[in-house]
Amino acid sequence: MISMATSAAASDTIAAATATTMTKSKILMRRFIVQLALGDEWQRVFLGERRVGLGIFVAFTYLIALLGTIKTTIALDRVSAMLMAPSFLCVCVSGWMNVVIFWN
Repeated sequence: MISMATSAAASDTIAAATATTMTKSKILMRRFIVQLALGDEWQRVFLGERRVGLGIFVAFTYLIALLGTIKTTIALDRVSAMLMAPSFLCVCVSGWMNVVIFWN
């Protein structure tokens, strides 16, 4: 027979794990929104306004935000984090393209 103390401890452990997951999910959603906004901003600055120098800064910031999103995603779901790898590669190529155009 399970004692009340054991049952309460298990209940507290489950509640703590759920709270941690909810906190990580909220952090992930915030980072995703920032990363998405920076991607849209890079497109507007580089392709719309043709400001290559500012585009480099935005692309670098976007890359940092994407890395933060991937890091947070790894804690929740490794498969989802691996599916973000093509986005990371795309940002690296786009940033490099920005730098090459700026130097030429």
